[in-house]
Amino acid sequence: MPTNAGLEYRQAFRTYLRKGQFRPNPPKPNVVTPQYVWRTRGDNKVRASHAANEGRVFSWTDTLPTGHPGDEYGCRCGAFPYYPGVTEYAYHQLLSNLGGSSGRRWNTLDFFRHFYFGGGRTVSLRSMGHLKDIVEEYAYYTGAEGAYRRLSNQIAKEARNKKSGPIRYPFGWSYDFSNVDIAHGGGVVEGRFAGFVSDRGGMLFIRGEIIFNFSDEFTDVAGIRDRLGQRDKAVSDIWKRTSDFGGLAYDIKDSWATLFEAEVLKDDSKSIYK
Repeated sequence: MPTNAGLEYRQAFRTYLRKGQFRPNPPKPNVVTPQYVWRTRGDNKVRASHAANEGRVFSWTDTLPTGHPGDEYGCRCGAFPYYPGVTEYAYHQLLSNLGGSSGRRWNTLDFFRHFYFGGGRTVSLRSMGHLKDIVEEYAYYTGAEGAYRRLSNQIAKEARNKKSGPIRYPFGWSYDFSNVDIAHGGGVVEGRFAGFVSDRGGMLFIRGEIIFNFSDEFTDVAGIRDRLGQRDKAVSDIWKRTSDFGGLAYDIKDSWATLFEAEVLKDDSKSIYK
């Protein structure tokens, strides 16, 4: 007949499977915390709604649109026990409304139509209905683990250098956004984190706001000028006839903001944020 300890272990192991935790070993019996840190696998298979929960602290009593880790079909996310002042976390909470203003999402033909008939007028991602897709592509799917996770690491590193007080961290890079629409191609996202860091014994508490700015230029239908680096609109008539095909290049811009909060170990050799 199974012992009580054996029954407890089996129950803990079933909980381990149901919650989708992916630690090397199942949790020890009777190890329960009221709160947990949501962890994703950090790959391009993670659904965006779950990636938005990455690094956040939740209570098991919370009612979440996504459910808790492992609740939704196919969820591979994990729930890691949270001990205040001991367990690390870092998350980005969206502060901006990403909804479109026109109610209609641009397709590739719309990019070309504006090239010929838009008179070179700048277009926002929001008016195109692309802002949410661009933000999610940038945040969760660029590179191996998404820009938000990389920013968490970079801000944590800057905080360790600063140790306490106000902190600023500028950033910027170009990315391929053709997964959103082939007409996007490359685009630049740059911005700045502004906040503070405070010493909490063996840990550092970080909190502040991040402003993200997106910029791109739709140069010509065939992408000739873009590939050759001739992005200046003030080009010769001959070059215009060659590359513009009668249209006008135009800028695509927009911005959004997030709240960033984290508590990380001072010792980066023991940290998951480094």
